[in-house]
Amino acid sequence: MKKSPLRIDSYENFMESDSIKEIEALRQIDFYKARDAQEKLTNDLNDLNKTTDNKLFTRAVEGRAKDKESLFKKLFKKVKEQSKTEGLTYELLKNCYLDIKDKAGVRFACHYSDQIEHTIETFIRPHLNGLGYAAELRKNGYEDENYLAGKHAIDGKNLSSGRTGYRAYHFFVGVVLDTMVYDDRKEIFICEVQGRSSLQDVWGIISHELIYKQFDGWEVDDEKTKERIGNLMNKISDSLDATDSFLIEVRNQVDAAKKRNKKRNKKGGKSA
Repeated sequence: MKKSPLRIDSYENFMESDSIKEIEALRQIDFYKARDAQEKLTNDLNDLNKTTDNKLFTRAVEGRAKDKESLFKKLFKKVKEQSKTEGLTYELLKNCYLDIKDKAGVRFACHYSDQIEHTIETFIRPHLNGLGYAAELRKNGYEDENYLAGKHAIDGKNLSSGRTGYRAYHFFVGVVLDTMVYDDRKEIFICEVQGRSSLQDVWGIISHELIYKQFDGWEVDDEKTKERIGNLMNKISDSLDATDSFLIEVRNQVDAAKKRNKKRNKKGGKSA
C-alpha cells in the first residue's frame, strides 16, 4: 500500500500522513509520562506551600498534560516554519516533536509580580533539588524564559500565535518518574513551570480562552480587525502590569507604615 506523504499545505493534510501516525505512537507514551510528571510536581509544590510560614502561592498549583490537538497544532506550526530553511523530512518532523518542551506544564501565582523570581530561586528550586528533581537546567539547553517585561506582546497580524500579552516567568524542571510502567529504568521527564502574579494569572486564563482557543481553526480575515484586537489586548496587558506596579508600591508603603508604628510603640513602651 502506498504511504501517505507528509504535507504542510493544511493542518488536515498534515494529520493524514503516515509519518504523523508514527509520531502519534510516541505521543501516546509521552502523554502518560507527562500526566505522571505534572501530577508529581504539582503535589510537591502544593506541599511546599503548606510548609511555609507565609503562603508562597495565592491558590493551589495546577498542572496539565498537553492534549493531542494542542500538541499536533503546535507541531504543525513548528514544522511548517522550520521546513522553509531545512526542508520537509521525517527527521525534521521528529526533531520538532522532540523539541516541544511543554508536553507537561505546571503554573503557580504569587500575590505580586516582584515575588515570582525570588520565590523560584529561594524556595522552589532548592526544595525540588532536595527531593531529587533536576531543577537547575539552564546550562542544559533549557533556558529560563522571562516574559514579565511583556515579551509576549500580541502581533495583530497573527492572533493565533498564542501570544496573548500576558506576563510570566517560565522555567523547566526534570521530574524523576516513580511509576515505571514504560520500562525497567527510571526516567527524567521535562516539565515547564509558569509563575505569574495573581492579576496576570487571571488574564492568562481569560486571554487563552478568548484568543488562542477561539482562533484555533479559524482566522479573522480582516487586517484592521486583527490590528484592533491586538492593540486592545496589549493595552490590557500594559494596564495590568501598571496595576501590578501600583500594588507593589501600596504594599511597600503599608509595610513601611507598619514598621514606623512598631518603632513608635516600642519607644512609647520604654518611656512608660
